[in-house]
Amino acid sequence: MILALLIMEPLLCRILSGFLVVVGIFTIRKLLRSPALSVRQRNVKIGLNALLMVLAILFLLVPGLPHQQDREALLVYDTGIPSAVTDSVRAAWKIKRSVSAKTFNRKFREYSGQRFVFLGQEVHPRLLSNLAGKEVQWVPYFAPGVLQEVAWEGILRKGERQTVSGKIYLSRPGKIKLVYGDKVLDSLSLVAGFGAFRLSFPVFAEGRNVIPLETGAQPLQNIAFYAQPVRPLVISMILDNPDFESRILAEWLGAQEHQVEISTPVASSVLYESRINKTAAKRAPDLVIATPARATDSRVKKALAEGRSVLFLGLGEVTDALSRINRATGTSFSARRVTAHENLPLRNGLTALPYQLNPRPNQRQLGSWPVSFQKNGAKVAVSLLNETFPARLSGDTLTYSEIWTEITTGLCDSDSLRTRVQAPVFKDVPVQFSLHTPETAVWPDQDTLYLRPSPVNPAKKIGDYTFTTTGWNTLKPLGEIYVEDSTAFAAAARWKNWVKANNTLLETGASPAIGPLPATLWFWAFFLCLAALWVEAKFRY
Repeated sequence: MILALLIMEPLLCRILSGFLVVVGIFTIRKLLRSPALSVRQRNVKIGLNALLMVLAILFLLVPGLPHQQDREALLVYDTGIPSAVTDSVRAAWKIKRSVSAKTFNRKFREYSGQRFVFLGQEVHPRLLSNLAGKEVQWVPYFAPGVLQEVAWEGILRKGERQTVSGKIYLSRPGKIKLVYGDKVLDSLSLVAGFGAFRLSFPVFAEGRNVIPLETGAQPLQNIAFYAQPVRPLVISMILDNPDFESRILAEWLGAQEHQVEISTPVASSVLYESRINKTAAKRAPDLVIATPARATDSRVKKALAEGRSVLFLGLGEVTDALSRINRATGTSFSARRVTAHENLPLRNGLTALPYQLNPRPNQRQLGSWPVSFQKNGAKVAVSLLNETFPARLSGDTLTYSEIWTEITTGLCDSDSLRTRVQAPVFKDVPVQFSLHTPETAVWPDQDTLYLRPSPVNPAKKIGDYTFTTTGWNTLKPLGEIYVEDSTAFAAAARWKNWVKANNTLLETGASPAIGPLPATLWFWAFFLCLAALWVEAKFRY
């Protein structure tokens, strides 16, 4: 009881310690001035009294020492986990006791004093609040053939590339793929065992998108994201003749709501001009599409001077065409022949010229197609593609849209909000938004989320929000976000979020447990010291 009182009242301990110091100094001073004691007696008495004072002060200020609490662990495992997995975790963590998650959910109060190791995600989220501040380790478990991790962008712009990455354990080799109708957007073959994957495709449809992720014929996850629209562009096509490729391209661009201006010579000093989606307001072109023969055209030079993008296609004789483009635009494109054949086959039946552009540090490829650009104030791009219209005429509109959406988006900056939201987003799990925008707030359904500047990039705003309803949620002015629930990922995300918060709580608020020293230790220490003082007083030396 005395030890408990001293632990609870540190101020009282300090006061008593100060009093003992004063008493000890007074006692030692008296012994030093005593003429009846020999030098040897005086030294022994001073030493024994000082030892008694030190013991008393230690008793007051250090009534206990930090010690480890009960380290016995309890393994809580999902009921569907194979016993072999459970046994291996018990052996790895050296755990003697285990209980199923079903039993723990029902009788969790009986295990409140344990150190916990959770295997799987089955424990009910409501119970996690009762474990706050306790030592908890979490070991996720996913059955073979079930996604262990997956991530993609929840909101992006039309024309950008969506990247889906994740991890999965397969009991036998298989192929993981993204499908859209009967078209495979991207795929990857995986060997048996644990494997990571990364798939990507250009976003060609505005608004809500749901792309299934599959392995074999088994669905794994719907990749749901929102594609922000891009503003309509003004595109000027300066061509040598009105061929089928340019006509199909102009029609497709017009169907995407872009304003298209086509200019082709029909006779000496006579130009044929036509427009698609003509508007009353005259705007300078955002993109000029031209042939190498038109590289010195005044409209091309004006576009370059104003910092606008130019794309050269239909190169024909590649070496001569690149030389002409370089002289007119100040670029440094060069290419080498990579095959003796007339054309270089690409996917989905398309072909390219039998050349490959030599890589340079200031040049970059657009997507997976043989189209690269160099930025000299303006973006100057060259395309080694042969005719692309066969893809559209054959009904492969997906490939055709992929090519030209990537090209137009990559060459023309958009005024859409550049947003980053890591998906999947789960109900009741916080998610962070990252925006390059002057906006100071965004508005989820009937709510307001105020943004704050990023500590590493003041031009970027960030904010955290927790959605409480599943399905598509509006997020003005960004668009929409899809919120998921009732999946293994949702449970895993809650666990991951809770463990992170709990570890922070333990690091900031935990203090070592103080346990009292054994009472017998204090008894014998004081007994021997007092006995020595009593015995010493009986001798004369």
